[in-house]
Amino acid sequence: MENSHSEERVQALIMRFRQQYLILPRVAVVEGLPTPGVRPMSVTAPWVLGSIDWRHHDIPLVSLERYCGWPLVDSVGTRRVAVLQGISGYQGLEHFAIETQGIPHPIRLGKADVIALDGELSDSDAVQMHVQAAGVKGVMLSMEQLEQRLKVTLDN
Repeated sequence: MENSHSEERVQALIMRFRQQYLILPRVAVVEGLPTPGVRPMSVTAPWVLGSIDWRHHDIPLVSLERYCGWPLVDSVGTRRVAVLQGISGYQGLEHFAIETQGIPHPIRLGKADVIALDGELSDSDAVQMHVQAAGVKGVMLSMEQLEQRLKVTLDN
């Protein structure tokens, strides 16, 4: 019998949005911040909200809610940003930020804690899968797809 205490667990964060939860590996998130001043950018994609100054670097701010087509209902709670580590190696996109709602919740997840939800349709190409993680229904991102689309949008 396998010892459940020896199961490999991953540090993760559950991030709240208005109508959705996002589950990310902890290593993907560099920092969480109160929403800083947002500067406009000359892009036409409505999901790119502008850029923010983070540690003396100008990084794009993305609305995953707009990108994925999630409902943008009014809600109470503090809007924040999470600075994410780019994983695709695109020059100038080493980091980018996403809008979130509230403070991320840290959790340790093992294989048994994450269950794919069959029958759930993906909202966009950025959603890798719908899951239930430690009892919370949410989505996992396809970071590569999101970064590729962001890179193309910023280059146009």
